[in-house]
Formats: sequence, structure tokens, C-alpha cells
Amino acid sequence: MELTVGRMGRRTVVLATVLLLALVAALALHGRLADPARPDPAVGLSSGDDDPSTPMTSTRFRVATFNVLGAGHTVNSTKWEDGVTRMRYTARLFREHSLSVVGVQEMRRVQYDELKRITGSTWAAWPGTTYHEASLQNSILWERDRWMLMRKETIRIPYLRGNEIRMPYVLLRDRTTGQRVWFSNFHNPADAHGDAERWRDEATRRQLAMVNSLRSDHPGVPVFYMGDFNEREEIFRRTLSGTDLYAANGGGQRPNGTWQYPRRMPVDWIFGSRDIAMTGYRALRTTLVRKSSDHPLVTTDVTVPTLSSQASPVNRVVLISVAGLRSRPFWSLPESELSGLARMRRYGASTINARTTAERTTQLPNDLSMVTGRRVARTREGHAIGVARDPGVTVHQRAGRYISTVFDLVHNFGGSAAVFSQSRHLSLVDRSWDRLNGGTDTHRLDDGRDKIRIYGQDDSASRLTGRAVRHLTRAPKKLTFVQYDAPDRFGHRYGFSSRAYDGAVRRTARNVNQLINAVKAGSRTRGRTLVILVGSHGGRGRSHDDRTELANAQVPFLVWGPGVEAGGSLYALNPHYDNPGRSIPGFRGHQPIRTLDAANLALMALRLPAVPGSQANTPQWLNPYAGQ
Repeated sequence: MELTVGRMGRRTVVLATVLLLALVAALALHGRLADPARPDPAVGLSSGDDDPSTPMTSTRFRVATFNVLGAGHTVNSTKWEDGVTRMRYTARLFREHSLSVVGVQEMRRVQYDELKRITGSTWAAWPGTTYHEASLQNSILWERDRWMLMRKETIRIPYLRGNEIRMPYVLLRDRTTGQRVWFSNFHNPADAHGDAERWRDEATRRQLAMVNSLRSDHPGVPVFYMGDFNEREEIFRRTLSGTDLYAANGGGQRPNGTWQYPRRMPVDWIFGSRDIAMTGYRALRTTLVRKSSDHPLVTTDVTVPTLSSQASPVNRVVLISVAGLRSRPFWSLPESELSGLARMRRYGASTINARTTAERTTQLPNDLSMVTGRRVARTREGHAIGVARDPGVTVHQRAGRYISTVFDLVHNFGGSAAVFSQSRHLSLVDRSWDRLNGGTDTHRLDDGRDKIRIYGQDDSASRLTGRAVRHLTRAPKKLTFVQYDAPDRFGHRYGFSSRAYDGAVRRTARNVNQLINAVKAGSRTRGRTLVILVGSHGGRGRSHDDRTELANAQVPFLVWGPGVEAGGSLYALNPHYDNPGRSIPGFRGHQPIRTLDAANLALMALRLPAVPGSQANTPQWLNPYAGQ
């Protein structure tokens, strides 16, 4: 977070102190950050390096495995440049692809020395030159300014002809978020000197036993298992069936026991435990990669959920959008008349001073922003739906590119979603992410393109609520999106300050209360569901089109569920957001809480990464939880 003294004055010190105290409390509360192991004294860390000092965000980085083609393989080669020159290309790849942790194989001493000369002290390595060159060849490298070394270990693995080599695994800790992660890196023997299947089998047995031991001894600490395994189908099956890991390039075992293999399967693999999310898998064979090695550079983007969401029992989210819900009823109507809305404020965290997207104060654009995390403008990488009515095409056609949503992420990671809407215009959502227009699953099993399992539309709010209640109590999905628009309808007809409008708000509040009761009653939702409610826009007079009117842009944002700060202020809990007062800020500078933030808040609660291409709450640091 960036706080400028000129703008914030004394408030800077106060906010920084609040953040630090909250973080210390979180560390004490969630003992999973404490580790009896001390940093290796050779690392040269000061005691201050062990203290995270920023908000508790998700931990995001890019990890890679790369067989750099040992220098000994290209001596006097007419095809390849020498190992030192190729290592310069490798250093460029590290920089150009923003790599943070890399497992390398076949790195010889001259290549290591060249990498060290180029990068200086910015990268650390284990085991590096600690033992002999055979161990050096399979090293884990990491950015020193990003990661703190907590533990460094090796395991003996049979290589060519069964000769055992020390291969590494390390426990690193993110200096910013405090998150700990285990990384391991291996190179199993190829059939270069006879049939090495026997030694690969034994190597894999030891490696998977190590993975399971780490998962058992360090619960809650993610594990990466990566390297050049010189196998495809077999290493994939053994790893997924013998551990709780999954492959960064997708695939898995179907319920009927058959295997769905990834579309691309080099012998270089990245496997990770299921408490992290890997997205954006790439097996790169660019010109620079081909000049560096005969192997692809395999990378994946990683998201480790926030510490607060890791500690939360939440495994389902209900996201509610209410068109035309102004902030005014929260101070103009008695709490007794606001039913579920008042209940969410009293027992959850909230603000009634959030904002719509800066470009539109209408329902459909803001509903799209709630599920995509994007602004509207097509020229600004937005979802491009600025109209109030269903345009009859898909969101992707309007945007000129595929637009991902919360539904994509939930579906890609094995969950499913349901949508219940009063507005007929939300058929745009069902159409855009159906079996014809949804994207292919790129993570774990490919379950098809249809991202929304259930879609229900009904003009009657009571019938719609009844259907949603039955869904929540009988067969709840991972994500349920419910959209109401009665306040908007009555606001247009009678005015947004009329008694008829207030009556519509009261009825909507009672419907929300029924949803909360259903969550509390369901055996699969009780104590495990986060409910998020956001007004998609406000209104003044009989309209809400003017985005410069505060009454149109100002909306409530309520969060209720296990662990949420009862009666808490979302702005007080999240000082990295700016309470806008009575202003209507644009997208430049410090930001208020907006409708857009709901998308990645929902995914944070489900321990899933931010929506690809989203533009709000991408660190997933909007936090409603107590004690954080």
C-alpha cells in the first residue's frame, strides 16, 4: 500500500499503526505463521525481516521449472552456443517473465557462476555450491527481496545407474504477507544409460513420500513438487493418486476412475497442493527459450489465499445485487423495518458509502462489474456493457475478447454456480457463459464451457426468493448470485424518495432475510457461507442515469458470515480504501469501495484467485473479517 505524507498527513501514521497492530493480532490468532525453525544464519537477515508490514493480501507470484541444458552437453557443439552464453539468455528469461521461484536442472558450475555474476545478490540458491556439482545441477532459486529462507533440506534420490544425489526442498516465507511455502525440485533419470525405469520408480516413491510427510507435518503450508521427471502419463497418475497435489497444466481423474490428461505434457512438470490456485500455465518455446535449452520454460501463476480466508470455514458465497438500493433508507427507515438488511449491518461488516463503477449508475453495467471485477469502458479493458438493456449479443462480442468472471473461476476449480434474477436483462449473463460461449477449463478437470449450472428468472421477487431458498437448503452451489430490482422499478414509477419505493425496500429486505434464514438452516451452508449484498445503483427523482449525482452513485455494501466483524465498518477494517465522503471519485488515485470489489471478495472467501483481467481488489485485500 502507498500512503503519501503530503496527502494524508498525520493520518498516515495512524493508518500504518493500525495495519501493524492488526497484523500482529492476526499472527497471534493464526498460529500457522509461527515456525520453530529459524532462518539460516548464513542468509544474513535482520530481525526486522521477519515482520510483515502491509495488509494481509493473497500471496501471488510466478514459479517455473527449467532444464537449462548443462554446459557439458554443448561443448564443441555446432548447434548450441556455450553454456555461459546460454545462461545469459536464461537470466533474461527470468527477468522478462517476472519469475520469483525457479527450479533448475542440469545447471553446471560455469553456468551457476555466470548467473551469479549477472544477478549479483538478488537471487539465492539451494543447494548451490554447498555440496558437489551433481547437487548443484538441481537447485532452487528465489528472489531474496521477496522470500525469506526458513529451512533448507535435501533428500537422496537415485539418478543414473542408481547413484544417489542430494536434491533440494526449501521452506520460504513471503516477506510481505508472511505466507510460508515449501518448494521442491527434482530431476529423474532418463534412459540415457540403459533402462532407468527402475530408478525413476524409486525416485518417485521417495519424492511422493516426502510430499506427504510435508503435508502431514506442516498442515496449511502449501507444497510445490516440480522438475524434469522424464515421464508424462505415469508421473501424472502417480502424483495425483498418491498425494493431494494437482498439475498446473490441468487434468485429473474422473469420478468413474478414468484419467483426463492435460493437453500439453512435456516431461517438465509443476505440481502444487490443493490449498493454492495455479493459473496461466505456459510451456514456453520462444526464440529465446530455444536458444537457451532443449526444454521448454514451464511457468504458472500462483495465488495462495489470504491468511484470513485460510482460517475461515467459508466454502460457499451468496452474492446479492439490489438494483436501485439507495443508502438513504438505512438512516431514514427504522431498523425494525429493514429486516435482513439491518441484520447484515448489525451482525456483519458494511458501509453505506460505497460507489458504483465510475462510468455508469445503471443496473446491468454494475452487475457485470460485480461478477467480472472490471470497469465498463471497452477502451480501458472493461466488459463493454454500458447499456441498460440486454444487447442481444455476448459480453465477449461487445468487448472484443473473452471476459472472465467469478463463474469461470468457480467452475475451473471444480465448483458450480447458480444465478437467480428478477431482471430479464441478466439473460445476457447466462448466454455469455453458456455451453457455447463460455471458456474452456484450464485448471484441473475440464468440465465443459457452461459456467452457470442453474439460471432462473422471475419477475416476482417472492417466487424468485422461494426458488433460491429451495436451492440453498437442498443443493447449494459454490456460488449463488441473486439479483433483485423491485426498488428500481418502484423508484422509476413513483420516485426514489416515495413511500412506494420505501415499501419495495422493505419487501426486498424481507426477501434477503429469507435467504439468510435458508443459509442458517441448510446443513451444507450453516456456518460456512459468506453473504455479500451490494446496491448496483441508487436513484434520485425517478431516474438514476446521471453519474454525477451522489444519490445515484452512492450504494450500500454489506458482508455477513462466519468470522466477519460484527457491526464493523468496511472502511475502518480496510484503511487502504478511501472513504469518499460526499465526493464521486473517478478511477484515478485512491479508491473507494465499489461494486467492482465484490467479484474478488467472493473469490477470496472461496480461496480462489482474482478474476483474470479484473481491475479492482486484485490483491484480494478487501477484508471483512474480525481481528485482521
